[in-house]
Amino acid sequence: MLPRAASEFYAAQQRVSATTLNEVGRLWSRMGDDLDASWRRIGPPVLQVITEGQLVMAESAAEYVPALLSEVDIKDRPAADLVPESLVGFASDGRRLDTLANQALISTKVDIASGATIEQALDGQGKWLQLVSQLQVADTARQAVGIGTATRPNVGGHVRVLNAPSCQRCAVLGGRFYRWSTGFDRHPRCDCTMAPCPSAEYAKAEGFLGDPMAAYRNGEIRDLTAAQRSALNNGADISQVVNVRRGMSMLGLTTREGVSRRGVAGKRLGNFARQPGVRYSMSQTPRFTPEAIYRLATDRAEAISMLRRYGYIT
Repeated sequence: MLPRAASEFYAAQQRVSATTLNEVGRLWSRMGDDLDASWRRIGPPVLQVITEGQLVMAESAAEYVPALLSEVDIKDRPAADLVPESLVGFASDGRRLDTLANQALISTKVDIASGATIEQALDGQGKWLQLVSQLQVADTARQAVGIGTATRPNVGGHVRVLNAPSCQRCAVLGGRFYRWSTGFDRHPRCDCTMAPCPSAEYAKAEGFLGDPMAAYRNGEIRDLTAAQRSALNNGADISQVVNVRRGMSMLGLTTREGVSRRGVAGKRLGNFARQPGVRYSMSQTPRFTPEAIYRLATDRAEAISMLRRYGYIT
């Protein structure tokens, strides 16, 4: 059974994600026929809502990891502290958050040019914007927990935390332990989070690991087809029946957020140059996301050093 702290953190992530989705939807409903003027009016508050959600979850994660370790009587030995602000303002794929949000306006215009009515275009792109806004909040929470895990040498990795009923892809992944350096696979509507723990052996002994077949027998997988159910009932391996990687992706590898002279990472990276039309000088050194750092680092010590260099920890 997972610790109470994991359940409480998951519930907090759900609340903040839902608040973000609803508020972005409320703001988008103010879009009128003059798309550009409408977006100039609602774009900044949309961005503020998303970034506020990101910051809340990053700060919550900084408290969650030590709380979970305390609950299961594991000593909290962080090698560094998370900088919550370092995870705010960029999207899951590494681009600036405002460029992601602006895509809703661009796609609305494309839909209208392709024959959709303005109402149809606004409705479709509003739903997309809500979805990606919610995802950014969840991804920030996962990144923050990942950093909290990576910076604690006595914590070997994490277990994926599901909220049953789950989709088939997450249900299969939920039965596994992942090393601290393993990136988090998720799909657009994924609401899973992570529970740090010392090792796979510990996770198994404490009952952290899920059993996908048990989840299937308990009716906790919501989107299996009739053919898949038939195969499972005839003894098929659920990992073979479910195409786990379908629609899954990892977070981006580089970001330009926070690399100005005033930014969290920019102050550490240096190598500044002024770009045309940009207010502040920007570091020309690429800023890697935490996921890229885990891939590139040869060991945990190097990963911690890189996380510090790029402004994610102090």
